[in-house]
Amino acid sequence: MTTTGKTAAGVGMALLIFLIGYQLGRIHEGGVSSERRGVAGESSISENTVSILSAHSEQHSKQGTSQGGDDLDESPEWNSLQLYGSIGKPDARQVKAYLEREKHSTDSLLTIAAVTKDVSYIRQAAERDPENPQVQLAVILNKAYDDTSGWIERFKGSSPANAMGNYLAAQLALEEGDIERVILELEQGSGKTIDVFHRERALDAQSLYDMMGEDPVQAMAVSSVGFAMPHGVVMSEFAEQMVSKAQEIAEAGDSATAATLVSQGLVMSNQMASQEPSHSFPSLLATIMEKQFLDFLKEGGNGLADHLHRPLDEFVQEVEEDEQAILHLHSRNDGSIAEMLQAAGRDAAVEYFRRLSILGEWEAVKWLQSRQNGLTEAAPIEKNSTP
Repeated sequence: MTTTGKTAAGVGMALLIFLIGYQLGRIHEGGVSSERRGVAGESSISENTVSILSAHSEQHSKQGTSQGGDDLDESPEWNSLQLYGSIGKPDARQVKAYLEREKHSTDSLLTIAAVTKDVSYIRQAAERDPENPQVQLAVILNKAYDDTSGWIERFKGSSPANAMGNYLAAQLALEEGDIERVILELEQGSGKTIDVFHRERALDAQSLYDMMGEDPVQAMAVSSVGFAMPHGVVMSEFAEQMVSKAQEIAEAGDSATAATLVSQGLVMSNQMASQEPSHSFPSLLATIMEKQFLDFLKEGGNGLADHLHRPLDEFVQEVEEDEQAILHLHSRNDGSIAEMLQAAGRDAAVEYFRRLSILGEWEAVKWLQSRQNGLTEAAPIEKNSTP
């Protein structure tokens, strides 16, 4: 097996483990915090999602090993890539140099905030450019200021086609106990798309890593993977809050409202899975959220499942198939990304991660499959989109 192939064999589990350790980390003053955003009086509630992801990671890691996958390569060139999160934070000198090079632009401040997990850079960006939707979303997701409601309204106004504004407003309304507004915001968000500005952060982070002298492939890998889900904590917690509230409403005898709330949660989850650029992280988390809603419908009785637009069992089966397809893509099985990169080599890895950052994971995988099968390669990326 080539060095690239051995590295690629660890991609799937590295992605899931990296999601647990990095994506669910919270930006705060000075670095990473384990604090989670939750309902007042509760400890943070993303631990349930983390445990599910951990179980997936352990299960599929064992499956890959039992199927005879080679040990991961230990060469210095590729070892850190296997872990995906192993590029260290830039030191103070590197941060200063990057910000000076970028003239302390809004994008550069948000990128440094994302890489260092230091919320003070988000506040600097907010002071510089408060009407920028990327800044507003960063402020909200990381609770950079106390006036969450005001920032959500700003974000909805500056990014009206972005469903995240409605979903953040719905979560706030749920915490305030305003169920009518929750459903209204969910319904308004259902006709929109989710944009968390992943592409922008990924390309800027790659530029930072290049300046730090990191290996180009590693820089592409970390930047393309590391910023796919800044909304992961908030969305997973919101789903759990919705299920809890639906249970409370159903027990009070209002099964119709409970079913409406859960049905809108399923729509929200589906939107998360289809956000652009596509990536396995939000897609996998979306299936976990969907299963939470479907489990409630299965166990709730009182005709709750009758409110779905199709049979519950059919819906459950489709979600299970989606989940297995995502996990297979990042396993050591034939047809996985690992197997395709094994045959492709380093140059192909560079192009794969470049396409992942710009076009999304599914388009990158399609290109890799096309290359492996000897078909006509996908159309080249426009030069003005190249990192």
